[in-house]
Amino acid sequence: GPMGPVGSTGADGPMGPVGATGAVGPTGPVGVTGAVGPTGPSADNLCDCCYNPMKKVIEKIQESANGSIKRTFIGPYINETHAYIQIINVTANDCIVQLGKNSITDDPIFTSICKIAAIELTTDLDITLEPFPDPDTKTGECGCCERPIREYLKSIEGETVDIRVGNGQNVDIGDKIISDVGEGILRLDGTGTGTGSVKRSYVSICKILTIE
Repeated sequence: GPMGPVGSTGADGPMGPVGATGAVGPTGPVGVTGAVGPTGPSADNLCDCCYNPMKKVIEKIQESANGSIKRTFIGPYINETHAYIQIINVTANDCIVQLGKNSITDDPIFTSICKIAAIELTTDLDITLEPFPDPDTKTGECGCCERPIREYLKSIEGETVDIRVGNGQNVDIGDKIISDVGEGILRLDGTGTGTGSVKRSYVSICKILTIE
């Protein structure tokens, strides 16, 4: 007889297992280079935390206590006894230091402010030091050299210390009391009372080698 009608579709069977992962395709081409980002801030150097504070100290001595300098420590070697000091403007933005013996013009010598390690005075001239940055976010040499020594000196303020600056040869500022610590500058008070004895010293923190 004739073929009967097609029956209805049965229910779907269960899903078979997942097949194996195919091979990784080839890497696509490299995209175009993006735009260069903005230049980051420059790291702070010692001129940012020691030059300007020492310049202000010299300006104050020049204004209020000239002739009272006992010794000036310059660079790594020199221990100078010229009593007078002044800042000379070389250009609108640049200046140097002049030292003189019995007057500013007597046997003068010239040097850079950044070479001044310390100045000892026979008077107790009070100079307001630069306050600490708060928060102190300076980087570079200011962050790794000046700041740690400054913070340590602040922690022992009031104690008697021996400070060596320059190269440590005949530049010992000994038996002095830490009376103030500012950014880049340490102030020491002497214990001597005789005429001509050192009453006060201003030291560049960047030039300190050892503290005892």
